Amino acid sequence: MFKTRLKRFEFITNTMLIALFGVAAGVLLLCAYGSTCIQFNLPGAPPMPPFFGNWWNSYTWYSDFIVAYSVTYFASWAIAFFWGYVIYAWLKQKSFAYMAALITSAAGFIVQMIPAIISDTDGFSVPFDFGSPHWGGAMANLLVLIILIIGLIPFGKNPIRKSIKSFTASENKWGGTRAIQLMLMSTFLFWLAAVSFLGSTFMADAHNIGGVNIWQTVGYQFVGGLIITIAGGSMFASGLILHLIKQPASIAKPL
Repeated sequence: MFKTRLKRFEFITNTMLIALFGVAAGVLLLCAYGSTCIQFNLPGAPPMPPFFGNWWNSYTWYSDFIVAYSVTYFASWAIAFFWGYVIYAWLKQKSFAYMAALITSAAGFIVQMIPAIISDTDGFSVPFDFGSPHWGGAMANLLVLIILIIGLIPFGKNPIRKSIKSFTASENKWGGTRAIQLMLMSTFLFWLAAVSFLGSTFMADAHNIGGVNIWQTVGYQFVGGLIITIAGGSMFASGLILHLIKQPASIAKPL
């Protein structure tokens, strides 16, 4: 009875961790989408039609910190998708999976905290006023980082540490065959695609300029969701085909 409960706890703990990895990736992706409008609509940069007006006029300090904003912007895209590899490594019980998750969550926190602080201080020109959307990505990754750090602490019977070590043991492979892993990983991409499509619904309110809802006129988030969906569908199909190819021959035998 005790062992059954322990295994169930291990499964739930690690499933929740993987789900949090996906949430951290999804929020990072939304932050990246939300920063695209200002990132590519700066003085001297070709506008991304059909934008109306010059957004950078509302962020006079942006050009002074263009390097910091640009680096964190592109890093946000990269880290959001790298979370997918971390999940794959976690399912495969790779020896570096835990450290990869720690580094990725820390990096996700940092690349969102930097633009958040700069934005909430108007380029360090006014007192800090919490409110930048970047904090969403920062807090999501910080939550994952805190849980993983707790898992490193060897105090008593640390349940998180124990469940992760048991779950990632070589004899407890949860991901199954490569075909199953591909199909499981496709759900990560489908999740990011859903974030891409549905994100417009609750991000639109933050993009009203001069009485025009600019976000509704921007198609790149839809295009991004479409591309990710195609990638996820291809991965799922590949896993399914691989699974069918490796199916054993018919068990029927001639009499």
